[in-house]
Amino acid sequence: MNNNEKKFFENLCKMCISNYQVLNNADMISTLISQVCRIKDMDVPFVKGILYVEVNNYKRQYAHCFNMYMGNVIDAGIYQFAIMNKKIEELFPMYIAGNEPNHIEYKVMSEVKLDVQFKFKREFLIEVIEKAYQYDDIEINKFNEIEDSKKSNLFYYRRM
Repeated sequence: MNNNEKKFFENLCKMCISNYQVLNNADMISTLISQVCRIKDMDVPFVKGILYVEVNNYKRQYAHCFNMYMGNVIDAGIYQFAIMNKKIEELFPMYIAGNEPNHIEYKVMSEVKLDVQFKFKREFLIEVIEKAYQYDDIEINKFNEIEDSKKSNLFYYRRM
């Protein structure tokens, strides 16, 4: 992944986290990222897998959806586990765009094919691409369940 691609993924993750509900929506966010990247002619599949987080020399497992790009993990939904696991929230980054921390591992189980994914309106996807470039210098702060619930629900942007 080159620097421009990495910056785009970081900005896209920041935009998703800032604007859309993260809690219990990792699959919707992963679908959004995959479909946005298709418009940009990038192959970034939406995958189902296992997230392993090391806690006191023990690996906890979580079923999780995320994206892959050229062997790199793109995960804008990982912070949902910080919200659900307050005692270990510091172990979860806000997002991952290529370099996962040493205490986190991903295992891909299967790709979710496009024909069974939730479909977003093309206009919305193009708008997301344009917005993502505006998140270059935006810093994301930790948030809680209440703050997350005030964000937009991605379900409203589905294709009719």
